[in-house]
Amino acid sequence: MSLEVSAELQGAVVGGMLTIVGVVTGALLERFLRRLGKLRCAFGEWNLNVDYQPPSFSFIGKFFNERDVGVGLRDIRVVFYSGRVEKECAELYFGHEAALHPDGQPGGTRFREEYTGQRAEALNLPAGQWLSRPLRGSVNDKQSLQGCDRAVFRGHLPKGKRFEREIARWPVSPPPGEAGPQNSRG
Repeated sequence: MSLEVSAELQGAVVGGMLTIVGVVTGALLERFLRRLGKLRCAFGEWNLNVDYQPPSFSFIGKFFNERDVGVGLRDIRVVFYSGRVEKECAELYFGHEAALHPDGQPGGTRFREEYTGQRAEALNLPAGQWLSRPLRGSVNDKQSLQGCDRAVFRGHLPKGKRFEREIARWPVSPPPGEAGPQNSRG
């Protein structure tokens, strides 16, 4: 084998290996870039009514996934805080958009009993689309909310990272029956 043929063969092998490395790197980089982006959310129509037993709350959650791939949130809850201390954690249930109605009670609107009854354990968020879901829940009793000043939506991303966004904030000592917090953006 001549020296020229050997050099050409070595060049072809090195070129082929660099091509394979480039293709694999490109595929991995594309996969990584598709997963970049944020989850955005906004909350509206927050209602906390401590006059009912058990005290109940409802709100509309609007979520947007900026990523190029769908993502899910699991173990979704509403957490009530007093300052930085977690006081109460409540499970969520899906409601119907049409199930909101004026009820003449202080605090405005609440969910009728016409909710799906399905526990909201997870939200699947498609890529590049808004998802709007009425959610509701209740807490054990009025005393468990004593001193609470905000409500936070909590879920976990697929790899376990915690996702939290504030739903509402209110004065520490609201008048009885009127925990009229202000809506906030997430």
